[in-house]
Amino acid sequence: MSIQNSTEYFLSQKSFINWVLGQNEEDCRYWDAWMKENPDQMPAAILAAQIYTGLQSGKSDISQKEIQSEWLKLRFRMEESKQKKSGKQIFIGFWWRSIAATFILASGIWLTYFLMSPDTENYATDFTNKRTIVLSDGTEIILNANSVLTTKNSWHFAVPREIWLEGEAYFKVKSHPNTPELKQFVVHTKDLDVRVVGTQFNVNTRKNSTRVFLDEGKVQLSLKENLDKNIVVMNPGDFVGYSSEEKDKKEIRKNFEAESVTSWRAGYYTFNHTPLSEVIELVEATHGIKITVTNPALMKETVTGKIPNDNINDLVKSMCRLFNLSYTMKGSELILKQK
Repeated sequence: MSIQNSTEYFLSQKSFINWVLGQNEEDCRYWDAWMKENPDQMPAAILAAQIYTGLQSGKSDISQKEIQSEWLKLRFRMEESKQKKSGKQIFIGFWWRSIAATFILASGIWLTYFLMSPDTENYATDFTNKRTIVLSDGTEIILNANSVLTTKNSWHFAVPREIWLEGEAYFKVKSHPNTPELKQFVVHTKDLDVRVVGTQFNVNTRKNSTRVFLDEGKVQLSLKENLDKNIVVMNPGDFVGYSSEEKDKKEIRKNFEAESVTSWRAGYYTFNHTPLSEVIELVEATHGIKITVTNPALMKETVTGKIPNDNINDLVKSMCRLFNLSYTMKGSELILKQK
């Protein structure tokens, strides 16, 4: 292995250390891509990252004190080598191999897991069903029906913690203020990025837009097309809706009623002067049925109340009771009529 791809080399690169610590997003993305393109060089890179972070994978009996001691020695040797003749590099290489031998056994199991694991993991729900997901960092996510959530597996060193969402989910993000590589948490949708530290919020990507409601904490939205400049900072009770396809259509509300957005987690929908057209869109998206209304004028009728969402039969009966409608089911099609 050449010096440019050795463990010493990685530890001497500031951008690599930034990747290990998650301190520069550009550096993190560069090294993420590099890892995928150079799998044969990963053992040295991962060993370097393990040494710097104290073998965070927990697969070793080597103490943090020993890790720090060896790291300090390595830094001293590297600085010393810059000031002396190239002949010194021979000694450093020999010295480094003795350190590598100490760590390589502990690295083996973890490295095999890293190399064999997929880059991402997908979670999906079918119509009607919800799912609770607890990530490795302690974050809890409730995924609504007919939704897909993708997580990035390489949270061992690279940051931010990243999620991609299609559908709807409620997030209870675990805060890690004292762990640099876990400080950031980002939810990506086709319209915007939600950046958080530790908080609870709801994200809905249906109806060709993304709607975010902040329940607790604080988040920053970076709207697509101009992520660095088109930024919205949200406080508890704020509701933001945005579509990247209709860039002028941005909705921001303060002191929004939480139950109308998040009650689906508890098994019911809450409506407040909501038109039948919106109720139908919601039911079709989460329960996979086609709803037809015989009288189009009924679509503008509004309702205030609650309906259960776990059972389709109970949902239909409650919806018809609220709107004073009768119904007929034909396979997966629901036909609504005025009584």
